[in-house]
Amino acid sequence: MNVSRRMPNGETNENEPNQQQLYMTSAGVKSSYAYEKLIDCFTMSIINPKKAFVWGCDYRVPVLHGLLEKQFIQELKMSPTYQEEVFAREYLSVWSGGSEESWFNFDKL
Repeated sequence: MNVSRRMPNGETNENEPNQQQLYMTSAGVKSSYAYEKLIDCFTMSIINPKKAFVWGCDYRVPVLHGLLEKQFIQELKMSPTYQEEVFAREYLSVWSGGSEESWFNFDKL
């Protein structure tokens, strides 16, 4: 991924994206590397939108496209092991917890 793709003449095409980096994760805790990388990429997408892009979605997108059944989600919510915070992270893309730099300690709240 770090080496630019060369054309048959050995040169790089400046109009083609090179050295792409792709990150994919479900939401987790804000003290993780994944969250730090999300903030890094999100900041870069604001500063230089031609070089960075961040996209996120929750369970409704795969349900809309028939990749995930609504009944599966309903069964998850009805399960005795259901935890709202875990569901929010895994299916709603809501990051939980706070970083050391946050004003509030969400664990104490």
